[in-house]
Amino acid sequence: MLLLLAAGTGCPRFEPGAQRLLVDALGVESSSADGEGFLVAYRPVCTSSGGDLESTAVLLVEAPAGVEILDGQAHCGALLDGVATPARDTVRVRQGDATPLDPASLGWVTVTVRPGDLLPPRRLIRREYQYTYAVSLGNTGSSAQSVGAMAMSTSSELRVVVGLVTATLLPADGTLVNSGLLSVRRDRTVPFDPDAIVWSITAGVSDDLAVGLTRSLDGVGHPLGGVQVEEDGPEGRNVRITESESGLASLAQRAGSFSWRFAKEGHLPVWRRRTLEAGEVAVVHSPWLPQRDPDAAPITVLNGGVAGDPDEWTTVAFAPGSVAQNAEAVLTELNGQSLPAVLPVGWSPLNAFWLELSSEPATPGTGSLRLMDVLLAGETGAFVQWDPEGFVWRVLETHSGDGQQVLEVSVPGSGAFAFVVPDVFPAAPPAAQVGQPLAGSGADFPPNEELVGEGEVDPATVAASRDPEAVLARATVSISHPDPIPSGLLLRAEIDEHYRMHDGSEQSTPRYQSFLVGYQRPDDLDPRTLEARFPLRPRLLFDSSELAEALLQVEIVPVSAFAGALLGPQGGVVSSPDLTVGVPPGALTGDEPVEVRPLDPARFAGEVGAGEAVAAFEIGISGLRDGARLEILFGRRERNADFVLAKHVSGFGRSGLEPRERFSSDTTGFLTSLEPASGPRLPGVTGAGQYVLVRVDGPRGLVTGTA
Repeated sequence: MLLLLAAGTGCPRFEPGAQRLLVDALGVESSSADGEGFLVAYRPVCTSSGGDLESTAVLLVEAPAGVEILDGQAHCGALLDGVATPARDTVRVRQGDATPLDPASLGWVTVTVRPGDLLPPRRLIRREYQYTYAVSLGNTGSSAQSVGAMAMSTSSELRVVVGLVTATLLPADGTLVNSGLLSVRRDRTVPFDPDAIVWSITAGVSDDLAVGLTRSLDGVGHPLGGVQVEEDGPEGRNVRITESESGLASLAQRAGSFSWRFAKEGHLPVWRRRTLEAGEVAVVHSPWLPQRDPDAAPITVLNGGVAGDPDEWTTVAFAPGSVAQNAEAVLTELNGQSLPAVLPVGWSPLNAFWLELSSEPATPGTGSLRLMDVLLAGETGAFVQWDPEGFVWRVLETHSGDGQQVLEVSVPGSGAFAFVVPDVFPAAPPAAQVGQPLAGSGADFPPNEELVGEGEVDPATVAASRDPEAVLARATVSISHPDPIPSGLLLRAEIDEHYRMHDGSEQSTPRYQSFLVGYQRPDDLDPRTLEARFPLRPRLLFDSSELAEALLQVEIVPVSAFAGALLGPQGGVVSSPDLTVGVPPGALTGDEPVEVRPLDPARFAGEVGAGEAVAAFEIGISGLRDGARLEILFGRRERNADFVLAKHVSGFGRSGLEPRERFSSDTTGFLTSLEPASGPRLPGVTGAGQYVLVRVDGPRGLVTGTA
């Protein structure tokens, strides 16, 4: 697949209520009765809104009840802004009588191409040049549509190079600007004839299409790939696997209520639940899968036993005779981010743990819980257990406060447990009732842009070590607002790690995202403040003889809506400034969200050696078939230069920049891949990750073999 795109085209963006092309009148060309009604041919009258258009076409997709669309496509050709122009073609329908249809009752999918090249014309051979234009898709109907439009040429003087434009989800009543590209080759001495471009448009109603997007994390917030996702939804159960390195996964693909169970060997499971609306691409709160504690405690028939470390937060003791046969118990401490499911709004966890027993006890164990904050006088907390079948936190006990920080509770057996306290008025939830699900507050969260935050890390510095526990710190983000904020506020963190070695070299890990939950406790009793506490640990471990300094930087950013494109098996393109990513037809297994984000190339300056990092970006994608490669197209760069596109990797014995594709630029600065179609070659871009375009001092060869 060959694609060309200039810098600055921008991402596809949907403009609700905006239409580049309107069909605001119909002319009746013919009408005749048949045995089933009247066959009527209409000539659409097209009007451009907001500027001239070079090439246009429409497809009738909605009509009143009782009207059958027989042939709904028409070409409007080139349009001047605001000038009503009859289409070159007619559309045909069968209707109950000969009364002309009201244009306002019809819905259309529109294809529009603006005049003016996105790129300066690119010379190919002699007088033949390549011209590239941006294409937008519109939908004037009331239902979302799945759209594909293919451009073809009727002239031997004009050849379409790129002409497939798709939108797996084109929402109702609006225009998807920069949906794709039209790239043509022609003799520049021959005037361009817009009427030589004809479009074949297909569309289908996608009222129930919706997608969830998430990233699985481990218990310290690092990306965790290869997680199994059991999905239960309107169409039954489905099983997915998160992407092996990034942990990304797309979910659902249909509107409705869904629940997901995330699980991986050696980790404890996490559940999420969400209702997806039709036409929505929803970002689902990332699951933190805590690593299972490796130590098992014996619980014997004669002596009982104790699970947990007395020096930590929780122990559970079983009396002699509690178990009918000798058993083992594993107790794993949890934090507010690694709970198996989110708490109802308005509750804060002061202690949480998983207990796993190889044999369930005949009598409950006695749990000793050290709380992260005192249980205040007049305050009532609740000991709750996660119920995955009912998808609720069920109240086992309530405790009234008198300033105590250690509690005894009855632990019935295996499961995930937490001791939680309610927010203070006015965001207080309903009181906990034993035997009932924990109920949430009806308080609203304030807008993200009105929040104020600050952070700290304890300890702020630690000595370098290859022991993960020795370099583990606790980070706290404090959030405030003039009005009360209920517990359960979701925050998004972006984390950078940079390493400076004693030998003068530098390393970094790919920037990763994490979701954090903020709670009112433990903190002061001001309802206008929350804290999000979470573990912080570098992904790369070195001892002091190797590492001079490691810097971990956490940036809290608004939880924003998905800003990419939804593509299907037919493929398509996603753009950001100065970059386009092409997904070839057949590369995706289904409808998948694809997102491209630009990165600052300066952050990779210490890892490119004698080269120069000139561009960087991150691709978020899952559902790629094995062997599929993405096409990467850059804006103009230095002329007659050589480049290597590298992937930023970390883990599995690799760290740094891994070459993925070689490029060279021509006399106009356009980049062309140097990888051959067959034989030895670099693998190219085969999945999600962060990539860096490096300017090098000459062409690079390829050496194969085993080192």
